Amino acid sequence: QALDDAPKPFPATGAMEKIGDTLRIEFTDLPEGDFSKAYFFPYDNTLLNHSAPQEVSVTDDGLALSVPASFGWDEGFTGDQSGLLAFERGGERVGVLVEATPNASLGLAAAPSGSGDTTAPARIGILGALLGAFLGGLILNLMPCVFPVISLKALSLAKTAHAERSAMRGEAWAYALGVFATFALLVGVLLALKAGGNALGWGFQLQNPIVVGALALLLFAVGLNLIGAFEVAGGAYQGTGASLAGRGGRTGSFFVGALAVLVATPCTAPFMAGAIGYALVAPALATIAVFAALAAGFAAPFVLLAYAPGLLAKFPKPGPWMVRMREALSFPMFAAAIWLVWVVSNQAGTDGAAVVLLGMLLIALAVWLARFGVKSRIAAVASVVGAVALLFEIGSFRAGAASEPTTKTADAWSPERVAELRSEGRPVFVDFTADWCVTCKVNERATLSRAEVQDAFKRTNTAFLIADWTNKNETIRAELESYGRAGVPLYLYFPAGDNSVRAEVLPQILTVDMLLDTLEG
Repeated sequence: QALDDAPKPFPATGAMEKIGDTLRIEFTDLPEGDFSKAYFFPYDNTLLNHSAPQEVSVTDDGLALSVPASFGWDEGFTGDQSGLLAFERGGERVGVLVEATPNASLGLAAAPSGSGDTTAPARIGILGALLGAFLGGLILNLMPCVFPVISLKALSLAKTAHAERSAMRGEAWAYALGVFATFALLVGVLLALKAGGNALGWGFQLQNPIVVGALALLLFAVGLNLIGAFEVAGGAYQGTGASLAGRGGRTGSFFVGALAVLVATPCTAPFMAGAIGYALVAPALATIAVFAALAAGFAAPFVLLAYAPGLLAKFPKPGPWMVRMREALSFPMFAAAIWLVWVVSNQAGTDGAAVVLLGMLLIALAVWLARFGVKSRIAAVASVVGAVALLFEIGSFRAGAASEPTTKTADAWSPERVAELRSEGRPVFVDFTADWCVTCKVNERATLSRAEVQDAFKRTNTAFLIADWTNKNETIRAELESYGRAGVPLYLYFPAGDNSVRAEVLPQILTVDMLLDTLEG
């Protein structure tokens, strides 16, 4: 029985090469499984430093491991080297017997820019991921990308604060259901694409300009509704009283929760990064659990508030001010729509942006036509269908130029560029960003573009590199994964000197003092 359960040989293709003091081991044609925590146990114990962690880089083409080499390489190796490659499958640790050819390379994508490091990125367990996801969901309510929609929910709470308790609790739970349903949809798409061999990160859907354009049209339509251009029968904002407990109010709360999740995806809150990074490489059940914890944290504040009558009593009573507030909230929606059109312009050029603007024109035309009887309403529906159909033309346009770097001295990131700069003895700062990432843009405007910060970069001769993930980029995704991250922003600082020293990972919310201390410390 023991022999039957022992690892069996597998015809994977392997190669290994000593680069400096680092041994790089590559495998392709691997069996099915999760190789994010893979480990190679060679039969020859002089091959590598067994007490050092093995840094893992998983790509669509195969697996690469980086680990300090041992003294056996001083005498050289002949013939293929055998060993056990351990990985996970179905939540269990398994292994196969493989061979690797010395002094050879399979030409896989470059290892993470910290290759040769002796400290692997910290990995969190399922309990840490669940706690991080819940706390991240709570904090996500405070991120700038969510403000426009969260303010809608705050207005709804103000409306129901003095109504029947069952009414406001019903709307709070309807909002939570919208949050969970949308997260479930995102996780379902993630798992389906992951099963199909795709490697994805948080906010993956915003790398598609068609999705970004559709979200821009949706926010534009919501803005028109808020400003009073049209009303949805039985909507969530039609007066007070008995209708508060009706289907319309709860339906409105459900869709506010769904919209809040959609606009939250460009943001990454503290505690979220490690949790999402864990979820995207974990088995399906763990992935679902982590995203459920994130949804619970995101929905919790409004659900708990519905059960706090003392706090609700402090809300002002419904009145004419709510109409003015509702109209005022249309402008953040329009601003968010403008920002999304700008993102499309960077993804699909000015032609792509023009298509989205034309779609907005058709939405406005539909709102106008809907006022003039049944036949006009049919034309209005056709206009909306035309606006949506136009979006599918965006994919055929050439991508526009990436957004301007944060500093004039910024350069494009690549693992090779990091290695080159570090070999010159320069410290390196890497900004992993995307045009659709609101947190990234806030950090750029509030911290990275500040004059004192740019002066510090020049004064310390620190190279500034930008890894732009606005569009899908497998090399950037693999680098994010190597640091336990599934999305942007990620800020790495490589100190000058020893190339084997791993990058310092800075917090996702940057401050001027923090960055100055890092650069000049």
